[in-house]
Amino acid sequence: MNTRFYKAMGAFAALGLLATFTLDGEIRLATWLFLGLFAVKTVLAMLRKRAEEEEGPTSEAEGKME
Repeated sequence: MNTRFYKAMGAFAALGLLATFTLDGEIRLATWLFLGLFAVKTVLAMLRKRAEEEEGPTSEAEGKME
């Protein structure tokens, strides 16, 4: 994992905390859900990138030949 991922997760956490102390009711819940979905999307993108890096360049070269 890289620092960019950690910064994104930190930003989601900070925004969630700000929402906790500044918003009420349904808008706070909607904000948490929105931030949570973006956090999940960020984690999935990071996992996908890691999986692609583990495959290596040989898989890409084989795919282009077909």
